Amino acid sequence: MKKYPAALLILILFAAFCCIAAPTEKELEQDFAKNNPSSEEVLKSLPDEFFPFIMFYGDGCFLTKISKYMNEPYALRREKLFHQFARWNINTIVPSNAKYRNDDYAKAREYGLKVIHACNILHGISEADRTSGAEEPLKMVKDIWNEEVRLVRNNENLLAYHVYDEPHPLYCKSIAIMMDYIQSLDPSKPIIFTQQNMPVGSFVPEWEALSKCKVIFSDQYNVSAAFGRNPWSYREAIPEFSKPNHSAHHWPIIQAFAYNIQPTPAEFRIMAWNALAAGAKGLGLYTTGALSTTWPLPEGEMYAAYPATGDACFGDDPIAEEITRLGRLLTTAGWLLVPLKYDSEYPWSVLNGEMIDTSKCVGKTFPNYSKGRERPVIEVSAFTGKDYDILVIHNNDPSLFRTGIVNLSESSERKVLLDLRSLEPAPEKDGGFQVNFICGDGSLFAYGTAESLLPVKEKVLRKRFDADKLKLELDMAVAKAYGVEIEPVEALIATAEKYAANDLPELMLVARKMLLKAEFANADFATISAAIESARKSFSAIDYRLRHLAVETRTSFETLPDPIQKIILDTMELTRQFSAVENSFRQGKCTPQAAAELLQKCRLMENMDFNL
Repeated sequence: MKKYPAALLILILFAAFCCIAAPTEKELEQDFAKNNPSSEEVLKSLPDEFFPFIMFYGDGCFLTKISKYMNEPYALRREKLFHQFARWNINTIVPSNAKYRNDDYAKAREYGLKVIHACNILHGISEADRTSGAEEPLKMVKDIWNEEVRLVRNNENLLAYHVYDEPHPLYCKSIAIMMDYIQSLDPSKPIIFTQQNMPVGSFVPEWEALSKCKVIFSDQYNVSAAFGRNPWSYREAIPEFSKPNHSAHHWPIIQAFAYNIQPTPAEFRIMAWNALAAGAKGLGLYTTGALSTTWPLPEGEMYAAYPATGDACFGDDPIAEEITRLGRLLTTAGWLLVPLKYDSEYPWSVLNGEMIDTSKCVGKTFPNYSKGRERPVIEVSAFTGKDYDILVIHNNDPSLFRTGIVNLSESSERKVLLDLRSLEPAPEKDGGFQVNFICGDGSLFAYGTAESLLPVKEKVLRKRFDADKLKLELDMAVAKAYGVEIEPVEALIATAEKYAANDLPELMLVARKMLLKAEFANADFATISAAIESARKSFSAIDYRLRHLAVETRTSFETLPDPIQKIILDTMELTRQFSAVENSFRQGKCTPQAAAELLQKCRLMENMDFNL
C-alpha cells in the first residue's frame, strides 16, 4: 500500500470531510425557510399602495464634494437634485454615506421622496471583524446604529434601513447579526443590504442573511464586456436570490450608468422589464451624473468613477427620458402588483410567437453571470389576485419594434386586458389581445372584468394627478419668487376632489396652460427661465463632447495636452457660473442680464472646436 505523509493525509481527510459535510442547496433551503418572514409580515412593514422607484446615490460623499467644488451651499445643491428626481418620477432615495435627520427627511418629503436610511457603519471595521462577527467591534457598530434608529424611527418618511453595500459573502455573518439588532430596535421597517454575489453559494452566513430579509435589495450591472452585455440578467438573478427566501419582496437596482459601457435606451428598458417579469416589487437605479463632472479635474477626486445619466447642470439625456417614462408608470400603477402573488406558472401563449437568441451575450471574464439562451420575443409574467391579475408583457428584442397576439387562460371569466400605461383596453384580435412595443419596451396590464377594472383605472388616474400636482407645485414655488400670479392655478387645483377621475387629466392640462400663461405674462421670469433652460441644453452638449474626448478614463489632468486642459478649466468655471445663476433664479434674485450673459457663454463654448 502506498504511504502518504501525515500532513498530506490530514488534508485529504479534511477535504473529504468537507465534501461530505457541505450542505446541499436543498438542505440549505429547508434549514433557512424557518427564518423567512411571512407574506403578511412583509406587507405590514411597507406603505400601502406604494411601489418604490429608487435612486441610490452618494449623498455624504459625491453630493457634498460637488457642492464645495461648485462653491454653492450643500442645501441648494440638494434641492436641485431632489427637484430633478421629482421630474424623473423617483419616489425613494438611498442617500448613501449621509446620516439623515428629521429636517433632511422633511426636505425629501417636499419633493415626494421616501428615504432608505443608509449608514455604512459596518464598512468601518476591519475585514477580519466583519468576517468573524466578533462581539467587541460590533458593539461599536451597534451603539452608532442604536442612536441612528432612535433619531429617525418615528419619521413617517422612513422606508427602510440599509446596513451594507455589496458585501463579500464572508461578511454576511456580521450583517445577519446587525439585521437582527436593528430589527429589535424597530420591528416595523425592513432591514436591507445590497446583495450582489451570484450565484448564491453554499456559504451558510450568506443564506442566513438573505433568509431574514423582508426585502432583498440587489444589483447586477451586466451591461459590460466582462458580463457579455446581458441586459436580461435579472431573469436569472431574482430566482437565484430567492433560494434562501421565498417570501421577501425584491427591489433590484438596474444599470443607469456606464460600467465600461453605457446602456442604450433599449437595453435600459430590457433590464427594467426583465426585472419586473422575474417578480420585482420595487426597482432601483444607480446613479446620477449630477453628482460629479465627467472629465478629469485638477482636484482629481471629483471626476466621476461611473459617468451616469444627466450632468452637473441637471440636464437630461435619452436614459433620463426613459427613467421619467418608466417611473410615471411604476409609481402610479406598479403598486397594484405589490400585494399580489407572483405566479411563474401562469398560462399564456403568443400566436406564432418567435424566439430571440441571446447566446452571444456571455461575458469573457464572468461567463457564469450571464448565461445566454433563447427567450420569447413577446413574453408574459403574472402577479395573481382575487379580482384581477397584473401582467408584465414586454418585448425582449433590443433592436426592433414588435407586435404580438397574447392568448390567456380560456377558462377565465376575465375578458378585459387594460394597458396601465395608456389606460385603454388592449384590442382583441384572433382570439387574443394585440400588444405592440418599441424595442425592449413593455407595460403593465390589469386582466379582469370590466367591472373589477373600473376602480383600478380610477385609482391610477388619481395617483397620476397627485404626481403631476406635486411637479406643478414645485414649479409654482419657483415662479412665485418672481411675483408670477399663481393664485388662479392654486384655486383650480384645489377643486380637484370635485372632479371625476376621468376628468383629472384635462384639469391638469388646463392648470399647466394657466401657469405657462402666467409665467409668460411676467417678462422677467419668462426671459430668465428661457435663457437658463437654453443654457442648460448647451451645457449638456458641452458635457457630452467632453465625455467623448480621446482621453483614457483614469488620465490625470496634469498629463493632458494644454489645449484640452484649457477647455476643461473653462468648462469648470462655466459650470460654477451656471450653478450661481440657477441658484439666484430659484431664489427670485436673478436678473435677465445675468441669464443672457450665461447663455451667451454657453453657446460660445458649445460652438468651439473640440477636435484637438
